[in-house]
Amino acid sequence: DDITELEITGIFALARRHRDDIFLTRMVDMICQEIKYPFLPPVVSTLSLNYFSIHNKYEVMFVPLNEGNYLLHLPDLYHELAHPLLFDQHSTKFEAMRSAADRGWAHAIKYLKSEGDNEQRLSRPQTQEYLFYFHLWERSWRHWIIEFFCDLFAVFTLGPAFAWSHIHLCMKMQSKPFDTPIMSLSSHPADHARMLVMLNGLKFLGYDDAINPIEQKWNEYLKLSNAKPTANYKRCFPEELLNEISELAFKGIQATPCRLAKPSIVDTIHNLFNEAWSQFWNNPYDYIAWENEQVKRLRDMCRVTKE
Repeated sequence: DDITELEITGIFALARRHRDDIFLTRMVDMICQEIKYPFLPPVVSTLSLNYFSIHNKYEVMFVPLNEGNYLLHLPDLYHELAHPLLFDQHSTKFEAMRSAADRGWAHAIKYLKSEGDNEQRLSRPQTQEYLFYFHLWERSWRHWIIEFFCDLFAVFTLGPAFAWSHIHLCMKMQSKPFDTPIMSLSSHPADHARMLVMLNGLKFLGYDDAINPIEQKWNEYLKLSNAKPTANYKRCFPEELLNEISELAFKGIQATPCRLAKPSIVDTIHNLFNEAWSQFWNNPYDYIAWENEQVKRLRDMCRVTKE
């Protein structure tokens, strides 16, 4: 099984290497240098059939084939870089971050247990149904806390660009912002809950001017998609719990060697990804030409041309 897994991940990525793989790998290396990422940067492969992902064991990051030609979704690279930090159980440099994630999970389990106890005391016809939901959510929260922390790591190291890319992805994928599982386990939390913790993260960093525009666009998206919070969503993702998780993540990630983002940062990739979203909203008609020029410059910096 291990040999097969290695063949279809690491070896396959190396054997089918494309120029864009080299470009994105070198760009991720630049990102890692900017944010003082203490692990070796992963190899990037444009073989993803779905979206961005990373294989922690073999340190291979997968992105869709064409992503090297655009800027707006590349902030998701920061999210994927967080997964190995939570996966590693040996580096003491990220012990505070892992402990914070464990405490966040413990808070979620404690909350769900309290809700379950209250439900049993009510003894109404829906009690058994809700107890099943709580059991399902309890098991899902182990995956969700990792995704929340990876989202917040991306916000804490990049800034507003990651929150913008989340809105863009939700609109493109036509997601259900308040989707809450009631039948099977879920690997990712509801998109609205993710957006709330991202906005909390921006507050901690001092990006006050960026919060209102993001919040406004997100609310427009909720209105256009006619999305409204369900009773299950409110019970599964209470804002008080999301606030606790945001604060725990900030303290945990703040204790790592990684550089945190702030409005005064002048790092090349950091500035480019954030500027891309400003250009997209402020000069939409000129954006494509601007983006093409910036990607060309970025490729030149990475010494990898398109052809």
